[in-house]
Amino acid sequence: MKHRIISVTALITAGLLASSSVFADTKFRPRADIGLASYELSISDPGFDDITSESTYLKAGIGGTIITGRWYFDLGYSGSINAESDESGGGTSDFTRKDLTLTAGYVFPNNVAVFGGYKSGTSEFENFSDIPGFSDEFTADGIYGGAGYNIKHGNNVISFNGAIAILEGEYKSSDSSGSFSYTSDTVGLSLGAGYNIPLSSASGIAIKANYQNYTFTDLSASDGTSLSGEDSEEILAFDVGYYATF
Repeated sequence: MKHRIISVTALITAGLLASSSVFADTKFRPRADIGLASYELSISDPGFDDITSESTYLKAGIGGTIITGRWYFDLGYSGSINAESDESGGGTSDFTRKDLTLTAGYVFPNNVAVFGGYKSGTSEFENFSDIPGFSDEFTADGIYGGAGYNIKHGNNVISFNGAIAILEGEYKSSDSSGSFSYTSDTVGLSLGAGYNIPLSSASGIAIKANYQNYTFTDLSASDGTSLSGEDSEEILAFDVGYYATF
């Protein structure tokens, strides 16, 4: 039975909070965004053929931020739109990606931000063209924390940030012969940059890019058996969003 593992992590920017006027009162800032992501999953496991899955797909998200003083609290959700993955064996599969983040952060007077939060993400592969009846899923969740720096550019704001995530993953796969699952942990780094363009005192456009690269080792099957191998996931994403402030 073929198998794979996928890791996910979160990356968030405090670039929207760089203007000192933002901190006067408690505010709510909903947002919606759309973007493009490039995804690659590579699996190297003795005893199985190496597997590589690639997908370039549209994504959309919604979220909201509560800003009070120099603190902010953010909830965000994003998902893929009609995505498909190309498999190394020449086939294809339907690909679905969903991410949820919950973050708290603080912005210092010098525009340095620190943040931390919780992330849950799920990746699914179904309807394999070369393996009828096969599907797999990986869910990873855990904590992450990081820091960012915001630079004023006229009325606009440029932001840079990095985050470290500690994630636990659970992998499940199934086909006509049965099912298989295992777990693993990882610690990894993600990087991001953003450009915030205010349209008025109460709305604006946010452009973001982020990069994630994680490697999972020390795989453990559902019966506690250790598994050899090393799997890696690489994601490069670009988003454009609109926000309003109330």
